[in-house]
Amino acid sequence: MRGLLVEAYDFWVFGQIVVWAGIAAFMLAGLMILLAGLGLWHARRVSDSEQILATPFDARLTSVESQGGTAHHHGSQLRIHLR
Repeated sequence: MRGLLVEAYDFWVFGQIVVWAGIAAFMLAGLMILLAGLGLWHARRVSDSEQILATPFDARLTSVESQGGTAHHHGSQLRIHLR
């Protein structure tokens, strides 16, 4: 009888831990959705010239052309042809 009670208590404790872990996981998922939305909102507001880590198209074109290739900018696509 004692073994059954200890086993039942162990499963109850494990269940409580799983419940709190599930609540924390959903809260963190909501936080990540909020942060992703803020990141997308910020990306729409920042112009290309203000971006810190972005390489301008002109710099990429110059780099490709200095290596003997050709590069053409068509709309939002950059097509590179290396020889």
